[in-house]
Amino acid sequence: MRNFYFIISLFFFTTQLFGSGQNSNTDTLKKSAQRLIALSLETQNNPALRLSIADSALRKAVLLGDKSTIASSLLAYGQAYYMVNRYSDAVDSAQKALSFFLSASDSLNMVKAYNFLGACNLRQGRFETAIDYIEKTITLSKKLNDSIRIASGYNNLGIVHFNLERYQEAEEYFKLSLNYYKNSKDLRSFTRTQGNLGLNYLKQNNIDEAVRWFDESLKIRLELKDTLLLASIYDNIGNAHEKTGNYTKSEEFYTLSNKYFKKLKSRHGIALSALALARIQLIKGELGSAYKNLSEGQNIAKEDEETDLLMQSFRIQADFYQKKGNFEKAKASLDEYVKYLEKSFNEKTTSRIAELRVQLETAQNERDNQALKAKLEVQQLQSAQSNRIKYILIISAIVLSVLLGFTVMFVFKLRNKNKEIKRINYQLLHFNDELDQLVKERTKDLSSALEKVKELEKVKSAFLSNISHEVRTPLNGILGFTQYLLSPNVSDEEKNQYGRMVQKLGNRLLRVVEDILELSKIETNQLELHYTDYNINELLGDLYQSYSNNEDFLAKNLNFRYIKSLPDNQAVFSIDVYRVKKILSHLIENAFKFTNIGSIEFGYYVDTPLTIKFFVKDTGIGIPKKAQSRIFERFYKHVAEDHLAVYDGTGVGLTIAKGFAIAMGGRIEIESIPNHGSTFYLYIPKKLSDNNTPSLHGENSVSWGNKTILIVEDDLISYQYLEALLQRTGARLIHVKNAEDAVEVASINKDLNLIIIDIQLPFMNGIEATRVIRKSNKKVPIVTQTANTVSDEGKACLDAGCNAFISKPIDPDDFYGLINKLIL
Repeated sequence: MRNFYFIISLFFFTTQLFGSGQNSNTDTLKKSAQRLIALSLETQNNPALRLSIADSALRKAVLLGDKSTIASSLLAYGQAYYMVNRYSDAVDSAQKALSFFLSASDSLNMVKAYNFLGACNLRQGRFETAIDYIEKTITLSKKLNDSIRIASGYNNLGIVHFNLERYQEAEEYFKLSLNYYKNSKDLRSFTRTQGNLGLNYLKQNNIDEAVRWFDESLKIRLELKDTLLLASIYDNIGNAHEKTGNYTKSEEFYTLSNKYFKKLKSRHGIALSALALARIQLIKGELGSAYKNLSEGQNIAKEDEETDLLMQSFRIQADFYQKKGNFEKAKASLDEYVKYLEKSFNEKTTSRIAELRVQLETAQNERDNQALKAKLEVQQLQSAQSNRIKYILIISAIVLSVLLGFTVMFVFKLRNKNKEIKRINYQLLHFNDELDQLVKERTKDLSSALEKVKELEKVKSAFLSNISHEVRTPLNGILGFTQYLLSPNVSDEEKNQYGRMVQKLGNRLLRVVEDILELSKIETNQLELHYTDYNINELLGDLYQSYSNNEDFLAKNLNFRYIKSLPDNQAVFSIDVYRVKKILSHLIENAFKFTNIGSIEFGYYVDTPLTIKFFVKDTGIGIPKKAQSRIFERFYKHVAEDHLAVYDGTGVGLTIAKGFAIAMGGRIEIESIPNHGSTFYLYIPKKLSDNNTPSLHGENSVSWGNKTILIVEDDLISYQYLEALLQRTGARLIHVKNAEDAVEVASINKDLNLIIIDIQLPFMNGIEATRVIRKSNKKVPIVTQTANTVSDEGKACLDAGCNAFISKPIDPDDFYGLINKLIL
């Protein structure tokens, strides 16, 4: 940057020259500078021209006097220096630009500067500094959600690890970079990263994988027609073929690389490809061509003082003279090779030592600053303490002087003073005691808080462990069976068998999700109870049917039965059907889990005027007294000492059951003897129904042939499921996909018997649509369906005018029961 300081020195002069009266010229100058900056960045194939354009941009920016434009021009200037291998100048320019971006909190340009400084330090072999800049790039890019910068950062990290010979880490970073580039339109960066990944495989001697990535990269580079990109990929492919011993192919690609480097006028690239050609031609015995290319590469390396290329050229030259039989010149060439090898090693070692020294000095400065800060704080404390002592001494001296001067006259007052001093001392002692007690209490509180944090960590770990197992296990079966069912040779019998398995695993996964959501509602006090008149004999019958036909339960060959204590016409009570059934399901499943021989029975008694007493009794392994108080804790899994089996489950079933019982004003109790079984009791308040008749439930009792139902659902699969459920009822269906059409249909068709509307609709949602429909039609029943079971959407639906709401996935029996109640 030999012109930079001269350019900056013109800044104040130009600011005065182009004052406030030149606003129009200022705008023109700013646009001109910005166009030059953009043009500089676009000029990839001509480094000299790019440097010239960046220089012009900087001059205009300085003439303009706008700090932001100057900083952007400096960064473009640095990038132009990078293209001609002047890395020190590039770093100097970029750091000046970064200083402004930091002061202006310009995050977007800070990312560009960090990324570029990382690349420069990488080229200079300052890997630790490069990693620091690159990690800053990635962190800031993630905040900005800039996928291209993130991809560039990961690519540069891959290059750093590649240079440090950490090929496994490099491969991971290159693949991360490709994943971020994949959805972008930056094909140049994408194909560069492909080439880098190929080089990484080449270093590991995985030639086939390297060539595959090089070929993928070459296809894109040919489409882009980018000379620089083509030159570098041809060089890489030539290197790969050289490693496999295919020297003809290698020479072909090295020749193409040399051709494109000459088009670019890249002296480093020309020298590199010429030396590669010389090396191959020497192996093939083409000594004349080899000497010509060797001379070309060596001359450029000498002129540009490129140590690594000179070292490589003298190694090839030694082989050349050895093949010629001139061993004296071969030895002299080897001596030169060793000299430059040592020089290269010393340069790299010196650079590394310098980088480490800077890091050490930085760390030392930080420690010194911390020590100095601590010392100043100690001095301040000592000074404050000294002032307090001086103040106390002065006051004491004054008091003593007064006392000594007026001893005779103020004896009585002196006695009063002594009493006051004693009182103050007592207060100070009392204050110290209180302070000590307060410290002890705070220490105890902190210890208690720490124990709670540790307990929460344990709960979190247990939750993640349980949920991971309970989610992955059915998912494994679902994905495996699904993949198998998609194969062409599956018989109808297998489709039927494995389809049922997929349904079973899906229901298991659904129960896990429902358990998590219900536990969340319980712990956040968001549980809402919905009481309906229901026949509890029918509830027990449903539970018996669902479990008695279960294959897993049938396999244990247990005696399974249920007990009703009231006739059907007296068994209708007002209960939250879902919660009661859920509690009993958890208790029954728990009994089946821990019972291998004997029987399981469940039922209820109405032995008091105020309470219904449900029970689940088993002959399983039982629960010791000391464990009975813990079984309702989250994630607690009891295993008897003489049982080594590991039982599945999330560990929250009994927790949910207890939470539901408490929410309904009830409780759960347990009686258990180890090795003799357990009995769980659920007590809930008895609420008599106004209409003591059995509830209508099940699809067999529905026939709506004269009814018209409007379904508002934008998701095709969800609609098809509802259509399948309602076809057997004989009802006439009208389907619309958005709320606006639903409002129009409801206003035109006054004969609608029911509207089923999804909440999550495009444009206008289901709740808003319900409000609009209610303005013109107060009578038609409206049912909303939602997949969100945690939020307060249910209450919002009812407030908007809905008659009921139902959660996805929709249970057919519950669905028919609800619709039958509303439509008749």
